[in-house]
Formats: sequence, C-alpha cells, structure tokens
Amino acid sequence: MGLLIGMDEAGYGPNLGPLVVTVTVWEVPGSPREFDLWAAMADVASQPGKGLAALEKSVLSVLRLLGHSPTMLSELASGLDTEYGIRNAECRTSSNTTPNARCLPPPAFLPPPWLVNRELALPTEVDPSLIGDIATKWLGCCQRAGVKLLAVRSVNLCERRTTRLSRCRG
Repeated sequence: MGLLIGMDEAGYGPNLGPLVVTVTVWEVPGSPREFDLWAAMADVASQPGKGLAALEKSVLSVLRLLGHSPTMLSELASGLDTEYGIRNAECRTSSNTTPNARCLPPPAFLPPPWLVNRELALPTEVDPSLIGDIATKWLGCCQRAGVKLLAVRSVNLCERRTTRLSRCRG
C-alpha cells in the first residue's frame, strides 16, 4: 500500500474572493507512482464544466466516503478543518464551556463580511438525493480498486489572511 496525495485550488484569490486550496490523501494498492487513480475512478471521476453544481456533487459525495454529510456551510467548513472549522472544533471540544481567548479568532481570522451571521444550506444547486447515489458509486469504485480516501483538508486564503501572512514574511 502507498499514499497518493493530490492538491487543487479554486477561487479568485484574495482580491475577488477566497482562494481555496484542498488536499486529498488516498491509500492505493502498490506504488503510488504506478497507480492511475483517474483510471481506477473512471466510472465516477471526470472533469466537468465549471459551475457550482459540479463542485457540489463531487465535494459532497466524496466527503461521504469519510462519513461526513454536511447540510450547512458551517458543517462543511468543520469537516474540512478549514481555518474557521478548526477554531470551531476547538471550541466544541474544550472542557471549558465559557468562551475564552482560544475560541475567539483574532481579527485576521474573522470570516468575510458576506458570511457573518449567515448560514447556507447545502447543496444549493443539486438535488440532495443525487449526492447519496454518487457517493455509492464512489464507494464501489474505491472497493473494486482497493483504494481508500483517508483525508480531505482545505485552507481558505481570504484577503485578511493573505495580508497578515505577507506582513509576517516581509
């Protein structure tokens, strides 16, 4: 068994919206250099045209391989351990039930204004019943190929974070 790690990005960058960088870790049979994940997942993996519907179908169905079925944007962020999700998870698992400095993000980590006090139900563009069907197909492909998804992690690079990082790096 070997590990195959894939990385991709999406977004407009810090000036027009968040840049999201996501990494997936797959356990594959044999050497990762010799294993063709695209061929093994040919029944479900594709490079469809752009659009939110295609993104929702792929992200939400693949996350089911890890036991995650987010129905709200905040659940998706927590499931991906994004910048905001990590901080929320720390607050939920803290033995101290009162808010403390560790649970309150510094100003540079506050969500962008368009997400403050807003919750978004998922999916927005796809019939939710399709997600389960697609996830079942993914699972079948994985089982036939001897592949297992081990992790999915994302980082959101919003303008505040990019500015803070550039100041730290000079």
